[in-house]
Amino acid sequence: MTFLVVLHLAVMAYVGAIGVYLLLLRERVRIAPALIVMGTRLSGLLAAAVLVFWIGLTYVM
Repeated sequence: MTFLVVLHLAVMAYVGAIGVYLLLLRERVRIAPALIVMGTRLSGLLAAAVLVFWIGLTYVM
């Protein structure tokens, strides 16, 4: 069950990061800052997914 939650969060993080990237490109922001924002958002959301997975493993077992 925890694996499915983490997988769901990881997919949401990827979709959210791509959405932010496309939004920034539509607003005519240069590609380099848009990539930095996308990478920061993706890494933050993936770190949150790993934290949820760790908490799930710690308290379930």
